[in-house]
Amino acid sequence: MKKYESDLKKLIEASNGGCDLVHQADAAAGEAGLRFLSAKSLISLLPAGDGEFWIRIEHPGLVYFDDKRERRITWFTEHFLHFVGGFASGILVTVAAQFLIA
Repeated sequence: MKKYESDLKKLIEASNGGCDLVHQADAAAGEAGLRFLSAKSLISLLPAGDGEFWIRIEHPGLVYFDDKRERRITWFTEHFLHFVGGFASGILVTVAAQFLIA
């Protein structure tokens, strides 16, 4: 997926942040890469004639990297909080057990 992410970044830059269409000849990605990004609904391929395409960056393509960053932050915080919560509950149970035994 790293290669396709790199291709998507280049397409976003070439399209002036999604404002302009990019011709297939100006895209750094090959046709297979473009079709993959289209299948993921990150871009749309519009016919340009002679078997070539205009590329339009779709909304999910524009926000892909922000969404990915937010998912990574959410995953980290959730796992960190679960670890700390489990650790703290283990300590509390140990202290409570020692208190009840004594």
